[in-house]
Amino acid sequence: MTISKEVRLLHRVNKNFSDFKEELMMYSKQMLIEKADIIASTSTCHFYLTEQAHFSKEEIDYLLTFKNPLKGVADVYVDSINDKSEKRYSIDYIMENKDVFTKEYPLMKTVKTPERE
Repeated sequence: MTISKEVRLLHRVNKNFSDFKEELMMYSKQMLIEKADIIASTSTCHFYLTEQAHFSKEEIDYLLTFKNPLKGVADVYVDSINDKSEKRYSIDYIMENKDVFTKEYPLMKTVKTPERE
């Protein structure tokens, strides 16, 4: 059974969020307070990506190229709050700025599949 790309994206975002929460467990109380904006934006974006967003095929394919799509979306979200812009967690913004994201965030290794005869 083949898993759809949308399901793969949801799994990856959930894994990113799980890893993020695990990392937070290592921080002191003071550090957690200092990172409150990042914690809140990451939680908000996780909910958005897994419960509210409706992605196009192109958006799914693009987000799947990243090891941590949640971090990229959360970074845009927290930046938009800090500079009071309207970007929010806009997938449109990310899709329009692919060159920036491709340079700033680690990509998944591409796996070559054998061609079918």
